[in-house]
Amino acid sequence: MLDAVASVWSRLLPLSRKTGLAGARADILARAGVTVALDGGARDGGYAGLLRGAGYTGRIVSFEPSSYVFARLAARAAADGRWDAVQTALGALDGEAVLNVSANLASSSLLPLTARCREHPQCAYVARETVSVARIDTLWPRWVQPQDRVFLKLDVQGFESQVLDGCGRRLVDLVAIELEVSYVALYRGQTLAGALLRRLRRAGFRLLALEDEFDDLASLRPLQGNALLSRSG
Repeated sequence: MLDAVASVWSRLLPLSRKTGLAGARADILARAGVTVALDGGARDGGYAGLLRGAGYTGRIVSFEPSSYVFARLAARAAADGRWDAVQTALGALDGEAVLNVSANLASSSLLPLTARCREHPQCAYVARETVSVARIDTLWPRWVQPQDRVFLKLDVQGFESQVLDGCGRRLVDLVAIELEVSYVALYRGQTLAGALLRRLRRAGFRLLALEDEFDDLASLRPLQGNALLSRSG
């Protein structure tokens, strides 16, 4: 099945754009004139560091719900005058939800684990925490000005579809999106890679780069990757 998925991605990616994701990210940040990067699922701010390392000097707004890592994120953001940290999850509805906290913190999710993900001990849930949840279109007026060019990054452990739902009409205002995609279900109720990329393609985005991130321990085949898309035209 994974071989078939890889074949589909190969056909989707334009031959001229088959570059590494890091290079494609730096290119689109500059070429699209991004002025605000919305960093969903920021954890301790590592992704924002990648943006700065790629030469991006615009504003960053990092969203992280978990108190287990938010203090580190806030401290890093405080040292950068163009970086804000907001303690909330992103989702389809404004309110509260229970975050399942994983042993490695990186796999924490608002969704339950599947048996496939539980094969990886570091993904096991070890605590639960009630967190705030906000829609992107609710947050938008606070952090985005009419003239801004907005880039959205999502690393939300299976909750990507719900966050896209929460974009509402703002989805068409994004110039590019980078998001984690899963080829097999690691969280119960998540939308898999094919459906997510088809949805974004229908919304006017094209795939620029796809890079594997998380492999099966036994077969070494990819379970998750990161996809970068930009608005067509």
